[in-house]
Amino acid sequence: MNTRLEGEDAMRATYHEELHAISDGLATTALLDTDLQLAENVISADRKVHPCGRRPAPTGVQP
Repeated sequence: MNTRLEGEDAMRATYHEELHAISDGLATTALLDTDLQLAENVISADRKVHPCGRRPAPTGVQP
């Protein structure tokens, strides 16, 4: 693999890690605040990002 692709893979992995951290934070807030609307929004948004129900591996490589 060339250096450019390795950099893109690392960037993609970092992006997904940060996206999941934001989603997890929102889900936690929804549960702790008993915010049903926020919880539904988090679930709906997650389905749009991961339509087949699978999340990418932390390395950015699909299982």
